[in-house]
Amino acid sequence: MFSTYWGGNGYDYATGVAVDSTGVYITGNTTSHNFPGQQIVPAYDPYFAHVFVSKFSLTGQEIYSLVLGGSGLNLASAIAVDSLHQAYIAGVTSSSNFPGVVPMSRYHGGTDAYVAKIDSTGNLIASAYVGGSGDDRANGISVDSTGSVYITGMTQSVDFPHTMPIAMVTANTFVTKLNSALSIDYSNVIGGGDNGGTAIWADPVHTYVTGIAYQNAYLPTSPGAFQSARPSPSGVVAFVAELDSTSGDLMYLSYLGGNDNLTYRVTLATAIAVQGGNVYVAGNTSSTSFPGAPAITPNPTAGWVVKLAPQLNALYYTTFLGASINGIAVDLRAPRFPLALRNVEVYTAGYRYTGSINNASLDAFAVKLVEPANAVFE
Repeated sequence: MFSTYWGGNGYDYATGVAVDSTGVYITGNTTSHNFPGQQIVPAYDPYFAHVFVSKFSLTGQEIYSLVLGGSGLNLASAIAVDSLHQAYIAGVTSSSNFPGVVPMSRYHGGTDAYVAKIDSTGNLIASAYVGGSGDDRANGISVDSTGSVYITGMTQSVDFPHTMPIAMVTANTFVTKLNSALSIDYSNVIGGGDNGGTAIWADPVHTYVTGIAYQNAYLPTSPGAFQSARPSPSGVVAFVAELDSTSGDLMYLSYLGGNDNLTYRVTLATAIAVQGGNVYVAGNTSSTSFPGAPAITPNPTAGWVVKLAPQLNALYYTTFLGASINGIAVDLRAPRFPLALRNVEVYTAGYRYTGSINNASLDAFAVKLVEPANAVFE
């Protein structure tokens, strides 16, 4: 439908995309001093990138573009859009002068997670730090129909702002809910050891988070979870969790990975979506025993998509792709005829290496999967 280059004379790369009825929103990072659009940057440092937010019409015309950041590190990880066509950006910053910070928010040191809110015409409304005295970063963001904002990521701060009990932190997953004015409603830190949230999906009732757990991590899995015990004693595995959106209480949690005994394997979760109460998670693995799939020998990794039951107690299916997956979206397609059944369409995107070993190149891909309208999962 359209394709365009976007950037300036430095390095420019996109890290997140969102779509609504008025256009396409992208966020990412730039070192270009001439990046298109309004600049809200107190001081450019050639060694640090800044965050950009740009919106295009559904036919590819620029609607607005904004560059923001402080005098330190500024990175964008994810973007979400609300019903008023306002964009929300989450990421990480070491800038004590990040623009637009609300009065009650302050920079805590190290790197802090942040949230920035952009109005429908591309103006910065407000931003907020979320973090403690250690290193904190936001990797995923979601906004619900009431305008509440949810972020997840990784914290190494023992004084991370929280409303739940917190133990000594090495690197743990956090889930933080902010209201429309970007004040914190609650913050929850999950588990112990080394783990971190990578993506989040939320509505006013349910919040689903996915992430990764390193070898020494311990997570409070729920009774009856699909994988209540860590599937592999070594390596890295994924996890999926559900929280109550109102209270922030952890309701369900399951590991997700292969059991490769003492062989070090890595399973990463990169994206999450929810449709009809069912949970879709995408990621990549080097495991040869990933659940729901035949034995494989990934080189270097295989991308996967799984569909889980709402309470994370059953795996409905696994689909493998010979590539690395970075994103997922799910759509309940409207039928062409009245009373007809509706297909569920699952979209993924990522990259893969092509060509010979000595002449390899990196290509992007997009894949559409369709669940038949009469499919039954149990």
